[in-house]
Amino acid sequence: MANKFGNRERLLGISVHIGDGTIVAITNNLESARESITAVATESLAKGIEVGKILHIDSKEIHQFSKPILKQEKIQGILTIFHKTAYIHEKLINIWKQTFLRMLVIVILISLVTLFLIRWGILGPITQTATWLKKMRTGDITQEPTLPRGKLFAPIAKEATRLAKTLSQAKTAAQEEAKLRQTTESLWTPERLKEYIKSKLEGKSIFMLSNREPYMHVHRGQKIEVIVPAGGLVTALDPVLRFCGGTWIAHGAN
Repeated sequence: MANKFGNRERLLGISVHIGDGTIVAITNNLESARESITAVATESLAKGIEVGKILHIDSKEIHQFSKPILKQEKIQGILTIFHKTAYIHEKLINIWKQTFLRMLVIVILISLVTLFLIRWGILGPITQTATWLKKMRTGDITQEPTLPRGKLFAPIAKEATRLAKTLSQAKTAAQEEAKLRQTTESLWTPERLKEYIKSKLEGKSIFMLSNREPYMHVHRGQKIEVIVPAGGLVTALDPVLRFCGGTWIAHGAN
């Protein structure tokens, strides 16, 4: 009868001990482990409790579970059931695999949600603000866009607004300065003429040679009066020589 319970899916076999610990029935494939089986059954018989232990029978790991058989609260014998432990390890491996797959799916979902929140909740507004500042700097912006709101972006939006105002003021001031500079550069002044000739001559002196002197000396009584001729040469070049510290060499008139 004990052989009917042998070599099943998880059940390896059974054994039955009477009150003195003698085996009266055992599955054939457990015969080689009588001593180990009897030791566990005897412990259960002596203590009157259920006892479970792991045994190695024919290089196989077996779980032995011995349970007292009671009749009118007296132990009549011991029923021992033997289970294969391989399915337990397989079950644990399957549990670990399922747990790993579930955790992997959860981690992927969390990563995707986090990436979505960062992309649309943080990087999007920051990129929008950076684009607006770039257009503000280059002057391509036509209207002030809506900056990101919320406690997280409030300091950034505030500083960006201040920076935009500063850039706008600086740009306006630069335009005004450019206009003034353009107006100033269109006019020749003595200082500008002097610096221009100095840079062109590289610090050398300038001399003017002519057959007439730039001034006429006229005797009026006891005084000599200096008169500037109305010629175009003198009118054009005399101020240049005077501003640049040049020397005019000419034939003296009587």
